[in-house]
Amino acid sequence: QLSSSKRFLFDEISAFKVADRERRAQYSELLKRMRRADELRIVVEKLEVRKNVAARKKNHLRPKQITKGEPMKARVFQWTYERNK
Repeated sequence: QLSSSKRFLFDEISAFKVADRERRAQYSELLKRMRRADELRIVVEKLEVRKNVAARKKNHLRPKQITKGEPMKARVFQWTYERNK
């Protein structure tokens, strides 16, 4: 009887280790996906700013740059008010 209870305990411990390993792998995968989503969001913001600034060059009213862009942050502009008639 004693050996069977030890075997049962060993099986439980190994099952917990496997479950813990799977949980850690899933969390690391989630963290990688979240970081990738942040990187893609920043790239989209940078492209939108670039497109808006290029479109504004035609009107000769350039926006005023408030903050410089950083590797993990897009540039920030202040647009001048242009009344549409």
